[in-house]
Amino acid sequence: MNSVIIHLADLHYRLGWVEDHGIVLDMFFKDLSQQINQVDGTNLYLAFSGDFVQSGKDSELFNDLFLHFNDKLNSLNIPKSRRICVPGNHDVSIENISEKIVEHEGVVSQGLNEHQFNDYILRQPNVLTDKFSQYKTFENRFAEFGVLGTTVTGAGWEIADDIGVYCLNTALCSSGGVEGRDGKKILDKRRLAIDTRSLNLWNLNSKARRKIP
Repeated sequence: MNSVIIHLADLHYRLGWVEDHGIVLDMFFKDLSQQINQVDGTNLYLAFSGDFVQSGKDSELFNDLFLHFNDKLNSLNIPKSRRICVPGNHDVSIENISEKIVEHEGVVSQGLNEHQFNDYILRQPNVLTDKFSQYKTFENRFAEFGVLGTTVTGAGWEIADDIGVYCLNTALCSSGGVEGRDGKKILDKRRLAIDTRSLNLWNLNSKARRKIP
């Protein structure tokens, strides 16, 4: 039986932006409903690839987004068990990064090579993982498949008999656009190290015929 994965990204959800989100999301759900009617919905999944909200420090944003999406997706027969998600740089808590900016920059600005970073991230350092606290709560409520396995760095899942997906957290080293001590916005370019070791181990061990990293 063929599986269908519908992809969505970059919602940048904000409270009170009805004139923006209202039209776009209404059209999205209308289009999604039409797409579902054209395929076998038995193995239909919805994948969200980051930037759910505009500011990941705000639990109210995540709560409002959950309320806006959950019931509608359930009514379209896309329950929690058919949802896949990963965070983006806007889903991290800027407030958390700001509080630890010296330590955070002390890690990220080193430019650790792949092997060094993989060794470092095994320790699940709070300075890189705590900024996902609001997102983690949201993912646990919203999606069956995401970056939250034994760690927050990424996780692999067998979503169907023939399909495996690996949800990779590419925002581990993101500064979320926070301002540094010099008052300038910190950019993520060339700084987004990822946990390639866990990804490679999943790839080696997964028995899925089709793999989507």
